[in-house]
Amino acid sequence: MAQLHTGTKVLFLTSARAFVRADLERHKRDESLLHYDDLLRRLDRALAGDGSEALAASVRERYPAALIDEFQDTDPQQYRIFRRLYGDRPDCGLFLIGDPKQAIYAFRGADVFTYMQARDDSTRTGHRYGLTVNRRSGSRLIAAVNCLFTSARAPFIYQDYIGFEPVVPGPTADEEPLRLNGVEPVPLQFWMLRLDAENQTTRPSGFIRGDAALAGAAQACAQYIVELLNRADAGEVTIGDSALKPTDIALLVRTHREGDLVQQALRHRGIGSVSLSEDSVFATQDAEELTTLLQALAAPHDEGRMRATLSTSLLGYGAVELERLGGDGRAWEKLSDRFQSYRERWQQQGIMAALQALLAAEQVPARRRAPSDQPTAAAGAAAGGLRQASRPGWIIMLARRSVRGAGRGRGPAASPGERRGSGQGSHPAQEQGPGVSPGVYPLSLECF
Repeated sequence: MAQLHTGTKVLFLTSARAFVRADLERHKRDESLLHYDDLLRRLDRALAGDGSEALAASVRERYPAALIDEFQDTDPQQYRIFRRLYGDRPDCGLFLIGDPKQAIYAFRGADVFTYMQARDDSTRTGHRYGLTVNRRSGSRLIAAVNCLFTSARAPFIYQDYIGFEPVVPGPTADEEPLRLNGVEPVPLQFWMLRLDAENQTTRPSGFIRGDAALAGAAQACAQYIVELLNRADAGEVTIGDSALKPTDIALLVRTHREGDLVQQALRHRGIGSVSLSEDSVFATQDAEELTTLLQALAAPHDEGRMRATLSTSLLGYGAVELERLGGDGRAWEKLSDRFQSYRERWQQQGIMAALQALLAAEQVPARRRAPSDQPTAAAGAAAGGLRQASRPGWIIMLARRSVRGAGRGRGPAASPGERRGSGQGSHPAQEQGPGVSPGVYPLSLECF
Protein backbone atom coordinates (compact mmCIF):
# COMPACT_ATOMS: atom_id res chain seq x y z
CA MET A 1 0.00 0.00 0.00
CA ALA A 2 2.86 2.38 0.83
CA GLN A 3 4.42 1.79 -2.58
CA LEU A 4 1.05 2.28 -4.28
CA HIS A 5 0.50 5.55 -2.39
CA THR A 6 3.97 6.80 -3.32
CA GLY A 7 3.45 5.90 -6.97
CA THR A 8 0.09 7.65 -7.08
CA LYS A 9 1.58 10.78 -5.53
CA VAL A 10 4.42 10.85 -8.05
CA LEU A 11 1.97 10.36 -10.93
CA PHE A 12 -0.26 13.15 -9.63
CA LEU A 13 2.64 15.60 -9.17
CA THR A 14 4.00 14.79 -12.63
CA SER A 15 0.61 15.32 -14.23
CA ALA A 16 0.03 18.50 -12.21
CA ARG A 17 3.36 19.92 -13.32
CA ALA A 18 2.60 19.20 -16.97
CA PHE A 19 -0.86 20.80 -16.61
CA VAL A 20 0.48 23.93 -14.87
CA ARG A 21 3.20 24.38 -17.48
CA ALA A 22 0.73 24.02 -20.34
CA ASP A 23 -1.78 26.36 -18.70
CA LEU A 24 0.93 28.94 -18.01
CA GLU A 25 2.04 28.82 -21.65
CA ARG A 26 -1.57 29.32 -22.74
CA HIS A 27 -2.01 32.34 -20.47
CA LYS A 28 1.23 33.92 -21.69
CA ARG A 29 0.23 33.33 -25.29
CA ASP A 30 -3.23 34.86 -24.75
CA GLU A 31 -1.70 37.90 -23.01
CA SER A 32 1.19 38.22 -25.49
CA LEU A 33 3.72 37.88 -22.69
CA LEU A 34 7.24 36.48 -22.63
CA HIS A 35 9.29 35.69 -19.55
CA TYR A 36 13.06 35.94 -19.57
CA ASP A 37 13.22 32.13 -19.52
CA ASP A 38 11.05 32.07 -22.65
CA LEU A 39 13.56 34.26 -24.47
CA LEU A 40 16.38 31.91 -23.54
CA ARG A 41 14.41 28.80 -24.45
CA ARG A 42 13.33 30.16 -27.82
CA LEU A 43 16.81 31.35 -28.71
CA ASP A 44 18.23 27.97 -27.68
CA ARG A 45 15.75 26.17 -29.96
CA ALA A 46 16.32 28.61 -32.82
CA LEU A 47 20.10 28.10 -32.69
CA ALA A 48 19.55 24.34 -32.96
CA GLY A 49 16.96 24.43 -35.75
CA ASP A 50 16.64 25.45 -39.38
CA GLY A 51 18.22 28.80 -40.17
CA SER A 52 20.44 28.64 -37.10
CA GLU A 53 23.58 29.60 -39.02
CA ALA A 54 21.98 32.76 -40.41
CA LEU A 55 20.70 33.71 -36.94
CA ALA A 56 24.09 33.11 -35.33
CA ALA A 57 25.85 35.10 -38.06
CA SER A 58 23.42 37.99 -37.54
CA VAL A 59 24.10 38.02 -33.80
CA ARG A 60 27.86 37.86 -34.32
CA GLU A 61 27.72 40.70 -36.83
CA ARG A 62 25.98 42.91 -34.28
CA TYR A 63 27.95 41.64 -31.26
CA PRO A 64 31.35 40.36 -32.43
CA ALA A 65 32.53 40.08 -28.83
CA ALA A 66 30.69 38.96 -25.69
CA LEU A 67 31.85 39.30 -22.09
CA ILE A 68 30.11 37.28 -19.38
CA ASP A 69 30.92 38.40 -15.86
CA GLU A 70 30.15 36.18 -12.85
CA PHE A 71 30.24 33.22 -15.21
CA GLN A 72 30.13 30.75 -12.32
CA ASP A 73 26.41 31.53 -12.05
CA THR A 74 25.68 30.50 -15.66
CA ASP A 75 23.40 27.53 -16.32
CA PRO A 76 23.81 24.91 -19.08
CA GLN A 77 21.26 26.48 -21.41
CA GLN A 78 22.91 29.89 -21.31
CA TYR A 79 26.37 28.47 -21.98
CA ARG A 80 25.02 26.28 -24.80
CA ILE A 81 23.70 29.43 -26.51
CA PHE A 82 27.03 31.22 -26.29
CA ARG A 83 28.97 28.17 -27.47
CA ARG A 84 26.78 27.95 -30.56
CA LEU A 85 27.22 31.64 -31.24
CA TYR A 86 30.95 32.01 -30.61
CA GLY A 87 32.50 28.54 -30.42
CA ASP A 88 35.36 27.91 -32.84
CA ARG A 89 35.10 31.44 -34.23
CA PRO A 90 38.57 33.02 -34.22
CA ASP A 91 37.16 36.23 -35.71
CA CYS A 92 34.98 36.76 -32.62
CA GLY A 93 35.62 36.92 -28.92
CA LEU A 94 33.92 35.21 -25.99
CA PHE A 95 35.31 36.26 -22.63
CA LEU A 96 34.23 34.38 -19.50
CA ILE A 97 35.07 35.89 -16.11
CA GLY A 98 34.29 34.03 -12.94
CA ASP A 99 35.36 32.23 -9.81
CA PRO A 100 33.72 28.85 -9.10
CA LYS A 101 34.25 29.29 -5.36
CA GLN A 102 31.86 32.27 -5.35
CA ALA A 103 28.79 30.50 -6.75
CA ILE A 104 25.82 29.11 -4.84
CA TYR A 105 25.17 26.23 -7.21
CA ALA A 106 21.79 25.18 -5.85
CA PHE A 107 20.49 28.74 -6.21
CA ARG A 108 18.59 29.80 -9.34
CA GLY A 109 19.97 27.12 -11.63
CA ALA A 110 23.70 27.77 -11.46
CA ASP A 111 25.58 24.60 -12.38
CA VAL A 112 29.15 23.67 -11.40
CA PHE A 113 29.47 21.30 -14.35
CA THR A 114 28.80 24.18 -16.73
CA TYR A 115 31.83 25.92 -15.28
CA MET A 116 33.86 22.72 -15.61
CA GLN A 117 32.85 22.40 -19.27
CA ALA A 118 33.82 26.00 -19.97
CA ARG A 119 37.14 25.47 -18.20
CA ASP A 120 37.88 22.47 -20.43
CA ASP A 121 36.90 24.46 -23.53
CA SER A 122 39.18 27.37 -22.64
CA THR A 123 42.05 25.02 -21.77
CA ARG A 124 41.80 23.38 -25.20
CA THR A 125 42.08 26.75 -26.91
CA GLY A 126 45.04 27.72 -24.73
CA HIS A 127 43.36 30.90 -23.54
CA ARG A 128 42.77 30.46 -19.82
CA TYR A 129 44.19 33.04 -17.45
CA GLY A 130 44.12 33.61 -13.71
CA LEU A 131 44.53 36.65 -11.52
CA THR A 132 47.64 36.16 -9.43
CA VAL A 133 47.69 39.52 -7.63
CA ASN A 134 45.30 40.52 -4.85
CA ARG A 135 44.98 44.31 -4.88
CA ARG A 136 42.40 44.57 -2.10
CA SER A 137 44.08 43.07 0.96
CA GLY A 138 47.17 43.61 3.03
CA SER A 139 50.16 41.33 2.54
CA ARG A 140 49.88 39.74 6.00
CA LEU A 141 46.22 38.81 5.46
CA ILE A 142 47.02 37.39 2.03
CA ALA A 143 49.81 35.29 3.51
CA ALA A 144 47.47 34.02 6.23
CA VAL A 145 44.77 32.99 3.74
CA ASN A 146 47.34 31.33 1.50
CA CYS A 147 48.66 29.37 4.47
CA LEU A 148 45.18 28.33 5.59
CA PHE A 149 44.08 26.88 2.26
CA THR A 150 47.37 25.42 1.06
CA SER A 151 47.63 23.44 4.31
CA ALA A 152 44.70 21.30 3.08
CA ARG A 153 45.42 18.71 0.39
CA ALA A 154 42.07 19.27 -1.33
CA PRO A 155 40.27 22.31 0.15
CA PHE A 156 37.46 22.18 -2.43
CA ILE A 157 35.50 19.45 -4.18
CA TYR A 158 36.39 18.60 -7.79
CA GLN A 159 39.98 19.50 -7.01
CA ASP A 160 41.07 18.98 -10.63
CA TYR A 161 38.81 21.84 -11.65
CA ILE A 162 38.44 23.95 -8.52
CA GLY A 163 41.73 24.36 -6.74
CA PHE A 164 43.21 27.03 -4.56
CA GLU A 165 45.68 29.32 -6.30
CA PRO A 166 47.93 31.29 -3.92
CA VAL A 167 48.18 34.98 -4.80
CA VAL A 168 50.62 37.76 -4.03
CA PRO A 169 49.81 41.25 -2.70
CA GLY A 170 49.72 44.31 -4.91
CA PRO A 171 52.39 47.02 -4.75
CA THR A 172 50.23 49.28 -2.54
CA ALA A 173 48.90 46.55 -0.25
CA ASP A 174 50.51 47.92 2.92
CA GLU A 175 50.34 51.65 2.30
CA GLU A 176 47.48 52.22 4.79
CA PRO A 177 47.54 49.42 7.39
CA LEU A 178 45.22 49.11 10.34
CA ARG A 179 47.05 49.87 13.59
CA LEU A 180 45.99 49.61 17.22
CA ASN A 181 48.20 51.84 19.34
CA GLY A 182 50.71 51.84 16.48
CA VAL A 183 50.82 48.04 16.15
CA GLU A 184 49.27 46.03 13.32
CA PRO A 185 46.94 43.35 14.75
CA VAL A 186 46.97 39.72 13.66
CA PRO A 187 45.08 39.87 10.35
CA LEU A 188 43.24 36.52 10.54
CA GLN A 189 41.75 35.61 13.90
CA PHE A 190 39.33 32.94 15.10
CA TRP A 191 37.14 33.64 18.11
CA MET A 192 35.82 30.89 20.38
CA LEU A 193 32.55 31.15 22.28
CA ARG A 194 32.69 30.14 25.94
CA LEU A 195 30.51 27.18 26.95
CA ASP A 196 28.53 27.77 30.14
CA ALA A 197 25.44 26.53 31.92
CA GLU A 198 23.15 29.02 30.15
CA ASN A 199 24.10 28.35 26.55
CA GLN A 200 24.83 24.62 26.48
CA THR A 201 22.57 21.90 25.17
CA THR A 202 20.91 19.43 27.51
CA ARG A 203 20.87 16.26 25.43
CA PRO A 204 23.65 15.68 24.65
CA SER A 205 25.42 18.12 26.91
CA GLY A 206 28.71 19.83 26.24
CA PHE A 207 27.66 21.76 23.13
CA ILE A 208 26.50 25.34 22.59
CA ARG A 209 22.93 25.73 21.36
CA GLY A 210 22.59 27.20 17.88
CA ASP A 211 20.46 30.18 18.92
CA ALA A 212 22.82 30.97 21.79
CA ALA A 213 25.82 30.75 19.46
CA LEU A 214 24.29 33.21 17.00
CA ALA A 215 23.32 35.65 19.74
CA GLY A 216 26.72 35.39 21.41
CA ALA A 217 28.59 35.94 18.16
CA ALA A 218 26.45 39.00 17.35
CA GLN A 219 27.02 40.49 20.79
CA ALA A 220 30.78 39.89 20.64
CA CYS A 221 31.01 41.40 17.15
CA ALA A 222 29.00 44.49 18.08
CA GLN A 223 30.99 45.05 21.26
CA TYR A 224 34.29 44.80 19.38
CA ILE A 225 33.08 47.34 16.82
CA VAL A 226 32.07 49.73 19.58
CA GLU A 227 35.47 49.36 21.24
CA LEU A 228 37.28 49.99 17.95
CA LEU A 229 35.26 53.12 17.20
CA ASN A 230 35.64 54.49 20.71
CA ARG A 231 39.38 53.86 20.62
CA ALA A 232 39.49 55.52 17.20
CA ASP A 233 37.88 58.61 18.74
CA ALA A 234 40.73 58.59 21.25
CA GLY A 235 43.30 58.38 18.44
CA GLU A 236 44.32 54.80 19.24
CA VAL A 237 43.01 53.07 16.10
CA THR A 238 44.07 54.28 12.67
CA ILE A 239 44.09 53.25 9.04
CA GLY A 240 47.11 54.83 7.49
CA ASP A 241 47.34 58.32 8.95
CA SER A 242 43.59 58.69 9.57
CA ALA A 243 41.41 57.57 12.44
CA LEU A 244 39.27 54.50 11.81
CA LYS A 245 35.78 55.44 10.57
CA PRO A 246 32.56 53.37 10.44
CA THR A 247 32.87 53.34 6.64
CA ASP A 248 36.12 51.41 7.01
CA ILE A 249 34.31 48.49 8.65
CA ALA A 250 32.45 45.71 6.82
CA LEU A 251 30.83 42.58 8.23
CA LEU A 252 30.17 39.40 6.28
CA VAL A 253 27.26 37.26 7.47
CA ARG A 254 25.77 34.09 6.06
CA THR A 255 22.09 35.03 6.38
CA HIS A 256 19.90 38.10 6.81
CA ARG A 257 18.94 36.79 10.25
CA GLU A 258 22.56 36.98 11.34
CA GLY A 259 22.73 40.52 10.00
CA ASP A 260 19.59 41.43 11.95
CA LEU A 261 21.11 40.06 15.15
CA VAL A 262 24.24 42.16 14.70
CA GLN A 263 22.13 45.24 14.00
CA GLN A 264 20.12 44.68 17.16
CA ALA A 265 23.32 44.30 19.17
CA LEU A 266 24.71 47.51 17.66
CA ARG A 267 21.47 49.35 18.39
CA HIS A 268 21.58 48.23 22.01
CA ARG A 269 25.00 49.85 22.25
CA GLY A 270 23.75 53.16 20.90
CA ILE A 271 24.55 52.66 17.23
CA GLY A 272 21.47 53.39 15.15
CA SER A 273 21.23 51.58 11.81
CA VAL A 274 19.09 51.17 8.73
CA SER A 275 18.68 47.88 6.91
CA LEU A 276 18.70 47.74 3.12
CA SER A 277 18.28 44.13 2.12
CA GLU A 278 17.62 42.58 -1.26
CA ASP A 279 14.53 40.88 0.15
CA SER A 280 12.59 44.15 0.36
CA VAL A 281 14.32 46.53 -2.04
CA PHE A 282 11.68 46.07 -4.74
CA ALA A 283 9.01 47.32 -2.35
CA THR A 284 10.82 50.61 -1.71
CA GLN A 285 9.87 54.03 -3.00
CA ASP A 286 12.99 54.04 -5.20
CA ALA A 287 11.79 50.88 -6.93
CA GLU A 288 8.37 52.44 -7.55
CA GLU A 289 9.97 55.58 -8.95
CA LEU A 290 12.26 53.52 -11.13
CA THR A 291 9.19 51.80 -12.59
CA THR A 292 7.70 55.21 -13.35
CA LEU A 293 10.94 56.28 -15.01
CA LEU A 294 11.12 53.14 -17.17
CA GLN A 295 7.53 53.71 -18.29
CA ALA A 296 8.44 57.24 -19.36
CA LEU A 297 11.51 55.98 -21.23
CA ALA A 298 9.34 53.43 -23.02
CA ALA A 299 6.96 56.20 -24.17
CA PRO A 300 8.91 59.50 -24.11
CA HIS A 301 6.18 61.39 -25.97
CA ASP A 302 3.49 60.43 -23.45
CA GLU A 303 3.06 63.68 -21.51
CA GLY A 304 1.35 62.03 -18.56
CA ARG A 305 4.16 59.53 -18.03
CA MET A 306 6.76 62.23 -18.46
CA ARG A 307 5.14 64.47 -15.84
CA ALA A 308 4.84 61.52 -13.47
CA THR A 309 8.53 60.67 -13.65
CA LEU A 310 9.66 64.31 -13.48
CA SER A 311 7.72 64.75 -10.22
CA THR A 312 9.46 61.82 -8.50
CA SER A 313 12.18 62.49 -5.96
CA LEU A 314 14.57 60.79 -8.37
CA LEU A 315 14.38 63.66 -10.88
CA GLY A 316 13.21 66.20 -8.33
CA TYR A 317 11.02 68.60 -10.36
CA GLY A 318 8.78 70.67 -8.09
CA ALA A 319 5.28 71.94 -8.91
CA VAL A 320 6.46 75.42 -9.92
CA GLU A 321 9.16 74.04 -12.22
CA LEU A 322 6.74 71.58 -13.82
CA GLU A 323 4.22 74.37 -14.47
CA ARG A 324 6.93 76.53 -16.02
CA LEU A 325 8.14 73.64 -18.17
CA GLY A 326 4.59 72.83 -19.32
CA GLY A 327 4.15 76.41 -20.55
CA ASP A 328 7.35 76.31 -22.62
CA GLY A 329 6.67 74.15 -25.65
CA ARG A 330 10.21 74.33 -26.93
CA ALA A 331 11.74 73.28 -23.60
CA TRP A 332 9.27 70.41 -23.31
CA GLU A 333 10.11 69.21 -26.82
CA LYS A 334 13.82 69.24 -26.02
CA LEU A 335 13.19 67.23 -22.87
CA SER A 336 11.10 64.69 -24.82
CA ASP A 337 13.87 64.40 -27.39
CA ARG A 338 16.41 63.72 -24.64
CA PHE A 339 14.22 60.97 -23.23
CA GLN A 340 13.87 59.55 -26.74
CA SER A 341 17.68 59.39 -26.93
CA TYR A 342 17.79 57.55 -23.58
CA ARG A 343 15.24 55.09 -24.97
CA GLU A 344 17.37 54.47 -28.03
CA ARG A 345 20.45 53.94 -25.86
CA TRP A 346 18.45 51.49 -23.76
CA GLN A 347 17.61 49.52 -26.92
CA GLN A 348 21.15 49.60 -28.27
CA GLN A 349 23.38 49.41 -25.19
CA GLY A 350 21.18 48.26 -22.32
CA ILE A 351 19.38 49.88 -19.43
CA MET A 352 22.50 50.62 -17.36
CA ALA A 353 24.01 52.72 -20.15
CA ALA A 354 20.71 54.56 -20.61
CA LEU A 355 20.35 55.24 -16.91
CA GLN A 356 23.91 56.52 -16.59
CA ALA A 357 23.35 58.87 -19.52
CA LEU A 358 20.11 60.14 -17.96
CA LEU A 359 21.69 60.69 -14.53
CA ALA A 360 24.46 62.76 -16.07
CA ALA A 361 22.47 64.75 -18.64
CA GLU A 362 19.57 65.54 -16.29
CA GLN A 363 22.00 66.42 -13.47
CA VAL A 364 20.21 64.05 -11.11
CA PRO A 365 22.85 64.04 -8.31
CA ALA A 366 22.79 67.85 -8.14
CA ARG A 367 19.00 67.98 -8.28
CA ARG A 368 18.68 65.48 -5.46
CA ARG A 369 20.95 67.55 -3.27
CA ALA A 370 19.13 70.80 -4.04
CA PRO A 371 16.00 71.75 -2.07
CA SER A 372 12.73 71.41 -3.95
CA ASP A 373 10.66 74.52 -4.62
CA GLN A 374 7.63 72.78 -3.12
CA PRO A 375 7.57 69.90 -0.63
CA THR A 376 6.01 66.69 -1.88
CA ALA A 377 5.26 63.33 -0.26
CA ALA A 378 8.33 61.90 -2.00
CA ALA A 379 10.51 64.74 -0.80
CA GLY A 380 9.15 64.35 2.72
CA ALA A 381 10.05 60.68 2.77
CA ALA A 382 13.61 61.57 1.84
CA ALA A 383 13.93 64.39 4.37
CA GLY A 384 15.35 62.07 7.03
CA GLY A 385 18.54 61.53 5.09
CA LEU A 386 20.50 62.20 1.95
CA ARG A 387 19.33 59.61 -0.52
CA GLN A 388 22.07 58.40 -2.82
CA ALA A 389 21.54 59.15 -6.50
CA SER A 390 23.24 55.90 -7.46
CA ARG A 391 20.64 53.73 -5.73
CA PRO A 392 18.35 53.35 -8.79
CA GLY A 393 21.32 51.82 -10.60
CA TRP A 394 21.74 49.43 -7.70
CA ILE A 395 18.06 48.42 -7.93
CA ILE A 396 18.42 47.77 -11.67
CA MET A 397 21.49 45.63 -11.05
CA LEU A 398 19.56 43.62 -8.45
CA ALA A 399 16.64 43.25 -10.84
CA ARG A 400 18.86 42.10 -13.68
CA ARG A 401 20.65 39.57 -11.47
CA SER A 402 17.37 38.28 -10.07
CA VAL A 403 15.71 37.91 -13.47
CA ARG A 404 18.66 36.29 -15.21
CA GLY A 405 18.93 33.72 -12.42
CA ALA A 406 22.38 34.69 -11.27
CA GLY A 407 21.71 36.61 -8.07
CA ARG A 408 23.20 36.03 -4.66
CA GLY A 409 21.97 37.63 -1.45
CA ARG A 410 23.56 40.94 -0.65
CA GLY A 411 22.77 41.74 2.88
CA PRO A 412 21.72 44.72 4.89
CA ALA A 413 23.72 47.90 5.20
CA ALA A 414 23.83 49.60 8.57
CA SER A 415 24.54 53.23 9.30
CA PRO A 416 25.95 53.84 12.76
CA GLY A 417 24.50 56.79 14.62
CA GLU A 418 26.49 59.36 16.50
CA ARG A 419 26.24 57.90 20.02
CA ARG A 420 28.21 54.86 21.08
CA GLY A 421 28.30 53.19 24.45
CA SER A 422 28.98 49.96 26.26
CA GLY A 423 25.31 48.97 26.27
CA GLN A 424 24.86 49.76 29.95
CA GLY A 425 22.58 52.75 30.27
CA SER A 426 23.13 53.78 26.64
CA HIS A 427 20.44 55.46 24.56
CA PRO A 428 20.06 53.90 21.10
CA ALA A 429 20.26 56.39 18.28
CA GLN A 430 17.04 57.00 16.42
CA GLU A 431 16.67 54.82 13.35
CA GLN A 432 16.84 56.66 10.05
CA GLY A 433 14.81 56.20 6.90
CA PRO A 434 16.17 54.56 3.73
CA GLY A 435 19.10 56.93 3.41
CA VAL A 436 22.21 58.19 5.12
CA SER A 437 22.05 61.44 7.03
CA PRO A 438 24.84 63.99 6.59
CA GLY A 439 27.53 63.18 9.14
CA VAL A 440 26.33 59.56 9.57
CA TYR A 441 28.48 57.03 7.76
CA PRO A 442 27.43 53.57 6.61
CA LEU A 443 28.95 50.47 8.16
CA SER A 444 28.34 47.63 5.73
CA LEU A 445 26.76 44.32 6.61
CA GLU A 446 27.18 42.02 3.60
CA CYS A 447 25.25 38.75 3.27
CA PHE A 448 26.81 36.10 1.06
